[in-house]
Amino acid sequence: MGVVEGETKENEKKENEKKEKEKKEKKEKEKKEKEKKEKEKKEKEKKKEKEKEKEKKEKEEKEKEKKKKEKKEKEKKEKEKKEKKEKEKEEKKEEKKKEKEKKEKEKKEKKEKEKEKKEKEKEKKENEKKEYKGIQRTFKQQQTYWSKGEGEEGEGEGEETKENEKKEKEKKEKEKKEKKEKEKKEKEKKEKKEKEKKKEKEKEKEKEKKEKEEKEKEKKEKEKKEKEKKEKEEKEKKEKEKEEKKEEKKKEKEKKENEKKEKKEKEKEKKEKEKEKKENEVKEKGKEKKEKKEKKVKEKKEEKEKEKKEKKEKEKEKKEKKKKEKEKKEKKEKEKKEKEKKKEKKEKEKEKKEKEKKEKEKEKKEKKEEKNKKEKEKEEKEKEKEKEKKEKEKEEKEKEKKEKKENEKKRKEKEKEEKGKEKKKEKEKEKKEKEKKEKEKEEKEKEKKKEKEKEKKEK
Repeated sequence: MGVVEGETKENEKKENEKKEKEKKEKKEKEKKEKEKKEKEKKEKEKKKEKEKEKEKKEKEEKEKEKKKKEKKEKEKKEKEKKEKKEKEKEEKKEEKKKEKEKKEKEKKEKKEKEKEKKEKEKEKKENEKKEYKGIQRTFKQQQTYWSKGEGEEGEGEGEETKENEKKEKEKKEKEKKEKKEKEKKEKEKKEKKEKEKKKEKEKEKEKEKKEKEEKEKEKKEKEKKEKEKKEKEEKEKKEKEKEEKKEEKKKEKEKKENEKKEKKEKEKEKKEKEKEKKENEVKEKGKEKKEKKEKKVKEKKEEKEKEKKEKKEKEKEKKEKKKKEKEKKEKKEKEKKEKEKKKEKKEKEKEKKEKEKKEKEKEKKEKKEEKNKKEKEKEEKEKEKEKEKKEKEKEEKEKEKKEKKENEKKRKEKEKEEKGKEKKKEKEKEKKEKEKKEKEKEEKEKEKKKEKEKEKKEK
């Protein structure tokens, strides 16, 4: 009886020790589970923090880029404004120069008229002086004849006096006729000169009018280009903002989906833990060997799950890196195109200035040639008679006809050139539109590809 009782106590002791051991192991296991849970929670929070930091950096980067672009735009506009002012300044300078030349020309003409007037007055006085001397001479002769007596001798002398008077009268008539002829020629010469000056003034006015029209046309063209440029920039800005908003929405959607996914995973994890807890309670009733085996299986499973998650994270980081590299590449491409555009603009500006310079030199040369020609013609005109006058008028008409024809030819050539420029502009515009469409198509293809990859991952 005592032996049986002793054995029973020993068995109870062993049972109690076993229970204590199991209790201790259970507490240890729960402690480890809690630590594991805490660790996972911290890792997820860390991951979230990392994601937020990443988003913040991207946002800052975009803001930085935006400010940089705005700064560039501002500098560009200021530069254009400065160039415009410089051009206007140059035009005003040119206008002043022309005005000065015009005034000097008028002053010169006035001087010539004054000189001509003085010469005519001088000539008039000399003619009056000659006339007065002739009258005086005739009067003296009469006095001589009167002082001699009457009679036959007197009658003979009277005849002589009449003859002298007749000669004097004829001489006066001749002088009068010559004077009238001279005055007529002077008048004709003056009228011819006046006509030529008038014609010259008309030509000058026509030229000024044409220059003014050309400047107006150029100004309108420039304003049109400026307007088109601003509209294009505005459009590009809006497109970029649209793209950025689209990207923001996409990121927001991805964020929500990730949160949803995380929530699902947490729920799943919770259920698995509940299930595991129940299984452990059942297993605790079983043998220690089985429990250890299950523990190892579970640890292995958790290890695999962890590896799987890490792999997923790495894949995600890899894709993110790839995306950033692509964006960087696109940005570089865009900057390259911008530089090329600026270079092209500079070249065109240079070409335009060269053309203007050549035009001015040509005009200067033509003016000089015209001036030399006129001076030569002036010398010839003074030597010419009535016949040459008619021939000159005929020549002037032919010259005018030729100039008209030449101007018409120049005008047509200019129109042709303008049309060529317009055509070139249209082609350039079409090319840019085509490039833009190609880019949009490429972007859509990329979006589709991304969506497919996303769907594949979710599956």
